Amino acid sequence: MSPHREVVCGSATTTHSHIATFRRFAHLREHCEGHDVVMAPIEISLEVPALMGCRVVGTRHSNPFMTDFLERRSAVERFFAAGSTAGERLSILSEYSVSYVLVPKTCEGAVGDFVVDLEIVDRNAEYVMYDVGQDDFAVEAAPSR
Repeated sequence: MSPHREVVCGSATTTHSHIATFRRFAHLREHCEGHDVVMAPIEISLEVPALMGCRVVGTRHSNPFMTDFLERRSAVERFFAAGSTAGERLSILSEYSVSYVLVPKTCEGAVGDFVVDLEIVDRNAEYVMYDVGQDDFAVEAAPSR
């Protein structure tokens, strides 16, 4: 079945089909606007802006307009790394003005201690989306000048 037919008919042919991918993220769209930035793992970071209408910190593939691609990809990998501290994660969120953190169930163990203080705005069987509340920590995470 073609991707267009899937969307029109509303039936997913496989778990990795276009309509299945759309359904995974569509309900999160109500929380995001075009100016919002979402911290999402590299594996799903291409799907998030396309389906949620927002921006992400880093992606798997670069584009000609992204001059700091490697730094951004590294920041995402550090954020979701099990050994990262809360201070490192706060610094990354502040540096990229992150609005929301999208945590797949597979990554909960790595970031569980950090996100426990964030407000859950949505959850489903695969993901939990947290509101970062930039105003709450921007001052304390910002380096002094």
